Amino acid sequence: MTDERVLKLVFEYDGAPFAGWQVQPAQRTVQGDVEAALLTLMGTETRVECSGRTDAGVHAAAQVASLRTTSELSCDRIQRGINGLVPSGVSCLSVQEMEADFHARFSATGKVYAYRVLARRAKSPLRAGRVWHVHQRLDRELLAAELATLTGTADWSAYRAADCGNADPVKTLRRAELEVESPDVLVMRFEGSGFLKQMVRTLAGTAIDVARGRYEPGAMVRIREGRDRKEAGRTAPACGLTLEQVLY
Repeated sequence: MTDERVLKLVFEYDGAPFAGWQVQPAQRTVQGDVEAALLTLMGTETRVECSGRTDAGVHAAAQVASLRTTSELSCDRIQRGINGLVPSGVSCLSVQEMEADFHARFSATGKVYAYRVLARRAKSPLRAGRVWHVHQRLDRELLAAELATLTGTADWSAYRAADCGNADPVKTLRRAELEVESPDVLVMRFEGSGFLKQMVRTLAGTAIDVARGRYEPGAMVRIREGRDRKEAGRTAPACGLTLEQVLY
């Protein structure tokens, strides 16, 4: 009998055509496409578990998943097989054999997300679906300063979705910074021990509201301490968000 193997898979995907990572009835999902490809490739149903599911429309540059299998196919053959079978919109970047106790979610020590904003009046056909177009004037210095106030360990209840099922709202935000990627594109980058449902999008939406004068400077920490989602800003659109890295 073949021993069970634990594999680490890294995926890149465009979130636009998907209803998120997790399998859902009558919906196209990243997990659904990958597991269908593995069924064809390996001949048996295989469960793939990711580092943390992404919502509908959210992109990933390096989503990590793990699977347990008795298949004897090489890692290279599995990668090539997945890429030959999955429809457009998702790509397997690598497959690697891991120790028996590796798990994409439970072994992770943190994640890095990037939220991109197109900050100009004119829309961009070339960046459509990859950025949040904000045509109002933004105070970039204020935006950078506001993000810098957020790091630390705290209860993030004010910045999560109403239906978030995470039992522990306390997370450590290690980094929250602004990068000017191009003259018109701003990137808010967040690194943390973990994130609540829609936390990054709500942080991004509120930070932009500070930068365009809808909240006073320092409002984000005040809102966090109040733990009331109604006090925070809008949830920024999914299209601007990319999971950049999972840390181990």
